[in-house]
Amino acid sequence: MIAAIRDGDVARADALAHAHTRQFHNRFMDFLSAKYTEDFDFELSVT
Repeated sequence: MIAAIRDGDVARADALAHAHTRQFHNRFMDFLSAKYTEDFDFELSVT
């Protein structure tokens, strides 16, 4: 994307920026939909 911007290739820079945004969005949505409860111990330990 940086090379496209440097080269003045607006269409390519725009396409790469869009792809980058979609990738971030998809990964973020995957993170939000994941279930991480198996990795935590929810029992409270009272001492």
